[in-house]
Amino acid sequence: MAVVLEWLGPRMANKQEYPSEVVIDGATYRFERTLKSDGFSSNWLYRDDATGRRYVLKAGRFKFFFGPLLAPLARALIRREYENYRALQGIDGIPRLGPWWGKAGFFHEFVEGQSLHDMGETPQLPPDFIEKLRALVDQLHARRLVHLDLNKRGNIILTPQGAPCIIDFQVSLRFPAQGRRTTGWVEKLFNLLKAEDIYHVYKHKKRLQPLLMTQEDKARAERTAVGFHWLRSFAKRYRKIKRATLYPKGSNETVWYKWRKLKGGKRQTD
Repeated sequence: MAVVLEWLGPRMANKQEYPSEVVIDGATYRFERTLKSDGFSSNWLYRDDATGRRYVLKAGRFKFFFGPLLAPLARALIRREYENYRALQGIDGIPRLGPWWGKAGFFHEFVEGQSLHDMGETPQLPPDFIEKLRALVDQLHARRLVHLDLNKRGNIILTPQGAPCIIDFQVSLRFPAQGRRTTGWVEKLFNLLKAEDIYHVYKHKKRLQPLLMTQEDKARAERTAVGFHWLRSFAKRYRKIKRATLYPKGSNETVWYKWRKLKGGKRQTD
């Protein structure tokens, strides 16, 4: 895919983090708004006024107190996500990849629609939405990639056509093609992580479409052994430390995914 990206003018005097305008494939895109900014990355939205088409610029920036010392790591992580997107191009439900930007950023097309998170606790989903989502996840797995972050409803989008779209491949893993170079333990790990992705798909169905659950769906919504041990031994501690020490106060990540009170004094997180 031949994509030309160029700056239109110098950076602003106040050291603005993002360009005000860019040119992609000969079209001018102007900055519209910030979509999300947390301790690990920023997402900015750009729009072509002539066509209404939008692109997202995602930049890897560690913003916690020792973040600048880890700039090479931030660049490596965002480059890895870019390569993950590139490996999935051509799949319906995966945003079209745009050009690389600067030292630590890239563009991808903006997906029109609403994330499951933005739709609230009782979203109105098409009856076949989860099965379409499962089919999309199967296509990721066929490309030897596991998402590993489908527990976040903000990463799953319902398009105006009623189809699912998956975004945010920051923590996703790609496995080598199966063959003589892959060992048995690599395939075992791949299959365990695939099962985790599928578990999260049906966990969403159990929460959002409980009346449509079949016996097979209920079995798929049971946490896998690897997920159970991961959650108990590491994930909970990591999230607690991350939110308490790494995210800047008021970041979107803290607002979106922090523990929140529900009726009856219970607490829940996405």
